[in-house]
Order: sequence, then C-alpha cells, then structure tokens
Amino acid sequence: MNPTRRRFLRAAGISLALPWLDGFAAASETPARRQRRRMVCMSAPLGLHPPAFFPEKAGKDYAPSPYLEVLKDFRDDFTVMSGLSHPQVAEGHDSSYSFLTGAHHSGFMRLGGFRNTISLDQLAAEHIGTETRFPTLGFSTVGDTLSWTRSGVRIQADLSPSNVFARLFLEGTPEQVAAQRRRLRYGQSLLDQVRDQAKEMQAGLGSNDREKLDEYFTSVRDLEKQL
Repeated sequence: MNPTRRRFLRAAGISLALPWLDGFAAASETPARRQRRRMVCMSAPLGLHPPAFFPEKAGKDYAPSPYLEVLKDFRDDFTVMSGLSHPQVAEGHDSSYSFLTGAHHSGFMRLGGFRNTISLDQLAAEHIGTETRFPTLGFSTVGDTLSWTRSGVRIQADLSPSNVFARLFLEGTPEQVAAQRRRLRYGQSLLDQVRDQAKEMQAGLGSNDREKLDEYFTSVRDLEKQL
C-alpha cells in the first residue's frame, strides 16, 4: 500500500490523518526521519504567579513547584528556563503582540507606528513545516494571535472549535464537506464511514500500534461529541 495513502482514512468529505505508527516506518527510514519535529508556542495573557511556577532550586534535581507538580511525570522531557525577557517591549496587554517576535514598542501600539516582524513559530515553520501535514496552525480562545509573517502581517488565529475540526478532518467538495458537517450536527460520527478501512488496517498492525490507534479514534469521537 502506498505509504502516503495509508496514513489517511478517506471517504466522501473526510480525510482522517492517522497518528504515527511503527508499522508506517519503511526499513530504510532512520529513527530521526521517522520522528517528525513539531513546535508548540503558548501564551497566558494574564501571566503566571512566578513563585508557583519557577522551582526554588536551579539544576536537574529541583523540587517541582505547585504548577510543575502537575507535569511531574514528564519532567525528563522539558526544561524550565528563567530570566528570559524582551527588554524593549512595553509591559501590559500589548506586550503579547511581541511575545514571539521581540519587536520593540513602547506601548499603546494600536495608536499606530508599530511594525512587527516574523514570529518564532513562523520562523520554525519555514524550516520544518514541510515535515507535517500542516506547516502551521494557530488557535485562540479570545481572538488574539501570536503569529506574524516575515513582513510583519498578522496571521489570524482560529477560535472556532468546529472550524478547527473541519480543517483537520474534512476534505472534499463544498457539498461533501457540508454533508459531513450536517452529520456531526445530528450526532453521527465520521468514524462510521471509515470503519471498514480502520478494521482492515488494524488487522495488519502490532499490539502497540493497535492500542495507539484505538486511543486516537476515541479522542476523535470525544471531540465530535463536544462540537
């Protein structure tokens, strides 16, 4: 089976990308090639309480702070860094616009005169964006954005969960996509239409891959129920 096609389950109006499975790896692929690189940037506009976030002791053997205690099972997978700042960026709500760019402004940027530059996420997308299905995705809960193009143009973030779901899982003609949206509104699952493909694929997978695929399908169904 074509290695590109088998990483998607497709039906009319549906293009369900699958998670990375060991069974997808060709014998000639190196481990580094199999592991696609991704970058996630998040901002908490109202900030975090520093004593509750930063550990009191520096170094590998730090005691987790109250915030980091929640992530203690993953502490070997991340590094906590302090002392970072944008010294030429004014404090306040407008500072979020320079969160990933560091572009200088003295505040009240909405009054004019501010010119942004490329954001860190877009810079990364220029270098590794071709390794994933989407070079870059931007989401927001309030309508703001962290992403800016190389010429300083704002990239609008998506704040609609249903639009995000459609972008990730629906593909086809406008009529086909509209039909799948109606199915979702009626509580029907996209997975019902690719069930036979999924069963055929699972039959040829190892136990670890089957478990990973089951978890993925469950998460997709949970998302459908929330929309």
